[in-house]
Amino acid sequence: MQKRKTILLLTMVLFSTSAFSLMQINTVAACKKPDFGFSFWIETNNQKYLRVYATDHYQLGLEMGQGLIEQIYILDSILKSIAAMSNISIDFVTGLMTLYDTSIPEDYKLFIQGISDSTGLSYYDVMFQVTWMDVYYGILVPMSIQSAMEQIAGCSAFGSDNTVGQTYDLWAIMLPTLAFVKYTLLTPRPTTVFSLWQGAFCYPIGKNHRDVMMVTNLIQNIIPGDFGTPTSIKSMMAFETARNTDECLNIMLSSFPGGYNYIITDRRGNGMAVQTIQVNPYLSENVDIQEIINTKVRTNTYLRPDFFNFLIDPTYAIARQTKGEELSNVAYEDDQNLSTEELIDLMQYNDGTDASINRYPVDLLEPATLGYISMDKHCIKFGIGLVSDEYGFIWM
Repeated sequence: MQKRKTILLLTMVLFSTSAFSLMQINTVAACKKPDFGFSFWIETNNQKYLRVYATDHYQLGLEMGQGLIEQIYILDSILKSIAAMSNISIDFVTGLMTLYDTSIPEDYKLFIQGISDSTGLSYYDVMFQVTWMDVYYGILVPMSIQSAMEQIAGCSAFGSDNTVGQTYDLWAIMLPTLAFVKYTLLTPRPTTVFSLWQGAFCYPIGKNHRDVMMVTNLIQNIIPGDFGTPTSIKSMMAFETARNTDECLNIMLSSFPGGYNYIITDRRGNGMAVQTIQVNPYLSENVDIQEIINTKVRTNTYLRPDFFNFLIDPTYAIARQTKGEELSNVAYEDDQNLSTEELIDLMQYNDGTDASINRYPVDLLEPATLGYISMDKHCIKFGIGLVSDEYGFIWM
């Protein structure tokens, strides 16, 4: 049955992708290019990232909509196909999105509109992508609407006081929806962000020009999320405005649409490892913050006992968490430092068991390592696909 579902989903995605070329031609012809924005792809060591310049968020949306148009259309097809296969009404999802929309600042609504205008997708089609992680983790899973209740993510995040990195693990079918993006907003004052995107969704994975760095895990638990600012929008806001760890953390804790772990640090080495769970009456607090003294590891589980009790699957990611701690401690103790290169090395660990960090794709609807990043205040090493020594590199 699982194999049949996978084949059906892949067929639907391939059909939509084959129609994509004609749609793109029509969209580009109808779309007015911005006066003060441009974008282009840069290749480094066989890895690519999209470079974008824009005067405002609407222009940013226009440029990113065109630059990521293939990723956006493929994600649109995958999400709608999964919803159809799971008997989830698009009208139901659209209704949820209107609740999130009220918490999105106007500049970021213009960003969404810019993507809509440049791709030809509707505003709510783009919103579907902007909110899909929050809808899945904060609504569908806790309410048991997603009948299969699959673990769709398997990220492993690492951090010391001056270096952070992670693998990005999701359903293997999502690989063509991913891209790294480096964008610069020119007004009101120039700000530059490098982050991981999935279609129109910005992950809290990346760095800004002020050397604030963040990585994350998603946690599948039984508590419904709120309809505050969506994670994707908070991530953009944090990267664009935060000058240090505390400012970044304050933005990420402004709403709780789902359960997330964060590791955040800045150029001063102010590192924090954070566990969050959605607000609920059974817990006196829903945030756990630990200062990073040597190293911290976070996977798709909770280490805090009272949070742990609310996990969908308490056994998930435990072996990977234990192995990650072992590997990072060994790397750190060697010279009391965890370098970006050491992070790349340890993230390649695979022993064929649940402790594997670099996870090879087995099935299109099984979690696999689809990307990775390792960064400090000097540089970023990154890649789409399995972790390897053939990583992209930028000074930032």
